[in-house]
Amino acid sequence: MSKAAINHLTRCLAAEWGPLGIAVNSISPTFIWTDSTRPYLSDPEAHRQTLAHIPLGRIGETEDVTGAVVYLASPAGALVNGANLMVDGGWSIA
Repeated sequence: MSKAAINHLTRCLAAEWGPLGIAVNSISPTFIWTDSTRPYLSDPEAHRQTLAHIPLGRIGETEDVTGAVVYLASPAGALVNGANLMVDGGWSIA
């Protein structure tokens, strides 16, 4: 499913389930160093091209996404509903 579809689903479910006290949010990460991305990102040219699209200039780590999940699941995110948290180093604005 595309990020646009996930974002739309998030907003629809947040509106529908919000009155039941259920918050629905999503996280849209950029490239994250994982076993799945390592073969692609280990290629110097692919790595360079990927970084060219990320204004913060680095590939994400799993801890970057974990931090977003913890925020949304914590009391600090208790009033957040229908949000799509972009954990992408600025990819979406570049």
